Amino acid sequence: MIMICPACGTQLDSRATFCPHCGRSVDDPHVGQTIANHYYVEKRIAIGGFGSIYRAEQLDIGKHVALKIMHRELAADENLVARFRREGEVLIKLRDPHTVATYEVGQTPEGLPFIAMELLEGETLLRLLQLYGPMPWQRVFLIARAMCSALAEAHSLGVIHRDLKPGNIFLTDHDIVKVLDFGIAKILATSEMPNPQELTVMGTAVGTLEYMGPEQLMGGRADGRTDIYALGVLAFELMTGRRPFNAVGLDLLTVQLTESPPLVSSMAQVPRAVDEVILKCLAHDTADRYASVHELARAIDAVLASDRRPAGPPITSPLPSPAPPVARAATPLPMERPVLRTEPIEKVDRLPRESLIMLGVAIILFVVGVGLFVAWLV
Repeated sequence: MIMICPACGTQLDSRATFCPHCGRSVDDPHVGQTIANHYYVEKRIAIGGFGSIYRAEQLDIGKHVALKIMHRELAADENLVARFRREGEVLIKLRDPHTVATYEVGQTPEGLPFIAMELLEGETLLRLLQLYGPMPWQRVFLIARAMCSALAEAHSLGVIHRDLKPGNIFLTDHDIVKVLDFGIAKILATSEMPNPQELTVMGTAVGTLEYMGPEQLMGGRADGRTDIYALGVLAFELMTGRRPFNAVGLDLLTVQLTESPPLVSSMAQVPRAVDEVILKCLAHDTADRYASVHELARAIDAVLASDRRPAGPPITSPLPSPAPPVARAATPLPMERPVLRTEPIEKVDRLPRESLIMLGVAIILFVVGVGLFVAWLV
């Protein structure tokens, strides 16, 4: 279904919300349509890398779902279509309560693949971090513990997420953690998933750079410990408001391999045990990380159990009111220093204001008198 501007007839990208030629807003062609004979599309609620996400009603049972439909411009790429369908196959197989539930994989009448999933109400961790800033470490560890549950099931099926980041972790209005977007998940050769072929090319890095482990940045083999690294970066960021390494591109890989990440305790109030868990997750050598998310979950449980201080709000408590935004610089600015003079400053005695006025009047009278005298002589 090609999008055409109703005002000027310009052909538009399927992700467009207005015409770049005449500026008129345009309607999404999927809205108001019935997909696969039982999903009535009500409105578009998000636009992702692979597709747009819509709020839809499943007509046969009267239930609202999230419908993810692939972008028309990407449907010509067979590899991308295969990845999109694989995401649906992965999600249907996963039943953990901390993984978004998936109901169906199909295609629209025009051949665009779609995935029908549970409709979530809440916010991503990225949005919560933007609104409220860093979280207490206990809350972060409870979130990480829930993520371990979802990843444990996926890893047992040979599925590696490979793109864990705050934008892909959702916290519902009832404070239930949901892991989203297995769109670039890697399926290992031993996978129990249907069609377990590898759809990524060795030697290419797929994911979000800032959350990738060194092995993933180099395009090497990803396994469960790759997800553990990303979880460590995510937890560090949630507790401190920044990622452990302030570098991009190839510099990020260099820093990962040559420098140790800073301690969380240098930026936030956490016990030493929290530092130890995060450092082990962020080890640049996969052999030095936790061997599995089961082992990581046990370490998290041990730290939470040993904490004797008030645990703060549990994962089910309401969120606090947003704090006012605070501007932070990447590096501290140098303090302004006073300027010291080495030469003496000449002291000037000022005349009183009244004396200056009288002096001015006297000068004026003198000039006028001289003028009259000259005129009389002439």
